[in-house]
Amino acid sequence: MEALKQRLTEPMFNNHFSEKLIEAELIFNEIYAACNYSFATPTGSYLFNGHRYEYDISTYPKQQLLFHKAQNATHILEIGVYMGHSILIMLLANPKLKITCVDIDATFSKPATDVLKEYFPEAEINFLCGDSLAILPTIQSKFDLFHIDGCHDNDFITKEFEYCKGLTGGTIMSVIFDDEFACKALQETIKSNYHVLSHIYPGGEWSNAFYRIELGK
Repeated sequence: MEALKQRLTEPMFNNHFSEKLIEAELIFNEIYAACNYSFATPTGSYLFNGHRYEYDISTYPKQQLLFHKAQNATHILEIGVYMGHSILIMLLANPKLKITCVDIDATFSKPATDVLKEYFPEAEINFLCGDSLAILPTIQSKFDLFHIDGCHDNDFITKEFEYCKGLTGGTIMSVIFDDEFACKALQETIKSNYHVLSHIYPGGEWSNAFYRIELGK
């Protein structure tokens, strides 16, 4: 977290989220150790760039958005776990979260979520391994926040979004699309077909996007 520590005096980084993230440096490193000090080059995450396992400050805006939205959530569904870094951010926001997370590959996701279970004993982390389009129809729980970060293809994300709508606990849906660029077409469809109550695009490298929409416009 050295890049962040060096910039704490700047207004953008001098906040509660930065403090929590720096406190979690040990967990970030423990995840790497649990994954046998390896990752799927060049695939990055919310916290590193996929080339070197060190904190990447260039994606700070999207990290902070995820943190803020998780603060007011209770039940979260995440699609795409990888090394669990986005779950770590959400648990820093709310250590008592109930999170159901889906990934097609357990190589990194299983050891990562096991580490997170140890460090956040008050949370409920349910890891499901398999294709999201096969698993989503089997889920019975309802969620108040969705984080979609699996396949980076607009058509695939659209199918996941349609399943997630049915898992919303009410008429208001809150969703974060990790790869804002990959689902431009879906976002236009959302703007055209739903009442968008809130839309946040934080910018920065590989920006995500948040939508709070009223279903059934």
